[in-house]
Amino acid sequence: MTRQKAASKGAAAFWKRLGPGLITGAADDDPSGIATYSQVGASFGYEILWTTFFTFPLMVGIQVVSARIGRVTGDALAANIRRHYPPWATVAYQAVVPSVSFDARCVVAAVAEFGTTISPYLFFWQASQEVEEQRAAKGDGTLKNAPEQAHLQLKRIQNDTYVGVGVSNLVAFFIMLAAVVTLRCCPLDV
Repeated sequence: MTRQKAASKGAAAFWKRLGPGLITGAADDDPSGIATYSQVGASFGYEILWTTFFTFPLMVGIQVVSARIGRVTGDALAANIRRHYPPWATVAYQAVVPSVSFDARCVVAAVAEFGTTISPYLFFWQASQEVEEQRAAKGDGTLKNAPEQAHLQLKRIQNDTYVGVGVSNLVAFFIMLAAVVTLRCCPLDV
């Protein structure tokens, strides 16, 4: 087999292994995300593009955890939360939120971006997708019942999520960049 055919076969196999992580990552660039990224880029220019380098690992972390919860338990996130945690009013009462004071407009923009990028519905979606994938695949079990599948499945989840979140954050970065260069009223600061 030639190198080109081997590379093509490897690339096809790679794309075939992707699933809930890629779908969830792509879904993150929804209309609210596009609107937020465009407004942030147009308002703040290049000075806020750095945030995508922080949303990437944060989003990967939470999405991998969500996917693992679904795959290990065989239940989506909502079912696990109901089983293990008190009602959400109790949690909100006990929560501690740090207070950081910077320029108000920039903080609001960063919060909006983080909020739209690391969206709670995605946690539920990816955990549910993992459950559906596991149930649809013959021979696959929940990892609590089939721990021998853990290494392969958790590696797949990690790779899938990194690609999905990477695509999502690249799209967000370039939406903000496009807004910077087309909608920002200030001259380019080089």
